[in-house]
Amino acid sequence: MADRPPPQTTSIAEAGARGGADLARLVAEWMPRQRWFAGKARDVADMRIDQMCVIADRVLEVIVAVEYPDGAERYQVPLVEAPDDAPAWAVLGSAAGLRLMDATVDADASRLLARAALSERAWTAGAAAITGAPVAPIDDRAMGLESQAPARRLTGEQSNTSIVFGDQAILKIFRRLDEGENPDIEITRELTLAGFPHAPAQRGSLVLRSDGDVQTALAVLSEFVTAGRDGWELACAEVDSLAAAAPQTQFLAEVSALGGAVARLHTALRDRFGTRAAERSDLEGWAKEMLGQLDAVFETAQRRAAHAAAGVLDRADQIRGRLTDIATAEDPGPMTRTHGDLHLGQTLLAGGRWQLLDFEGEPSRSVAERRQLRSPLRDVAGMLRSFDYASAAERLSAGAAPPSPEVIRAAEGWRDEARRRFLDGYLEIAGEAEIVPASSHSIQVLLDAFELDKAVYELGYELANRPSWLQIPIGGILRVLERSAGRPTTKP
Repeated sequence: MADRPPPQTTSIAEAGARGGADLARLVAEWMPRQRWFAGKARDVADMRIDQMCVIADRVLEVIVAVEYPDGAERYQVPLVEAPDDAPAWAVLGSAAGLRLMDATVDADASRLLARAALSERAWTAGAAAITGAPVAPIDDRAMGLESQAPARRLTGEQSNTSIVFGDQAILKIFRRLDEGENPDIEITRELTLAGFPHAPAQRGSLVLRSDGDVQTALAVLSEFVTAGRDGWELACAEVDSLAAAAPQTQFLAEVSALGGAVARLHTALRDRFGTRAAERSDLEGWAKEMLGQLDAVFETAQRRAAHAAAGVLDRADQIRGRLTDIATAEDPGPMTRTHGDLHLGQTLLAGGRWQLLDFEGEPSRSVAERRQLRSPLRDVAGMLRSFDYASAAERLSAGAAPPSPEVIRAAEGWRDEARRRFLDGYLEIAGEAEIVPASSHSIQVLLDAFELDKAVYELGYELANRPSWLQIPIGGILRVLERSAGRPTTKP
């Protein structure tokens, strides 16, 4: 047997201090291969280490600046010394004689980051500092952070990295960083302090604070929802069961309660963050933004799928009229903070209660945009569109057998019933809380415009990614137009 090499003596702090060019090169080679790196299709002009600090003498926090010809981004790469049996994909290489790997793969290092979120300590990172921000004092054991508790890294995430500790807590590491108060941290903290029952309680966060108290979220630690069923999976399974002699009905039985949970969310957000009435300038701004997206998506559809999308391209003026209607709504209702990216995949049904997850908002928008007050009916429209997708996704999946006309009709009936029950559950509570317009006509005008806007966005997404799914947003657009056919249309 060959002799083992002598143990490494370089500390993680020395690797950061003396690694210099080697560390920068390792990060620049490794980071573009990761799923969460959003710049794969862009030309990288420069990639450099912007800030570094050592947390708890073991984790080297590295903030990486990436520059493109048309913009810039920052990313978080926490590193730790790599053992001999470290998975090759997680290892960056050696800097200053120390072999380094992604710290989120190491259970002990991940626990250190979670504990840091529960502390009030600060670690210097150049001219900035990384600080913990606990919501309330809590024991490590209550969060599954004791050294012997199991830790597992979730797979399948696109933009973040999450680690679950003993099925009690989950640490979400934000990879692509945005300056400003992260809505996921801000909203879940306020909901936790309010005792809101339909979202996992936040326990702490890690934040990078720079000169002028500019903050950048690094991680958030929350309670983990056990034995929960993903709303998207539950809905799709129910639709898939419609061809069986005894189809499932659990989702439809609970969807009114989901509407109520969303209404209670909007009420809690109003109470914690405030509200104001939508003004004419807000409505005109919404219409302008919607029409801009419509023109861009329809231009792409005309080039790429003019025949497949002819049913909506031929009705462009009618769609513009429905979107423009929003600017003339007599009673647009209040504006509040919202979830911002609500769909079935952001929900869990656990113990007979719905839980709402992931309050980051639309990732394509800036933090400042995601923190703005919006009509809560935007969230409602997003969920309605999600029912459309759940009713059709299974039959459009690769390799799926063509469904019979009877099954298609059953799925469409399921979709319509889910929409009705969700809306009934939502409006019953939202109306009492006065977080929607008092006029049912105004509610429908706003919902039609928001749902059309969402479906147009989906049309653009499917054109770029799944052309075989174009019929889902196209069908959604046409149904909104049919539903509102008897209403006068504003001239575009």
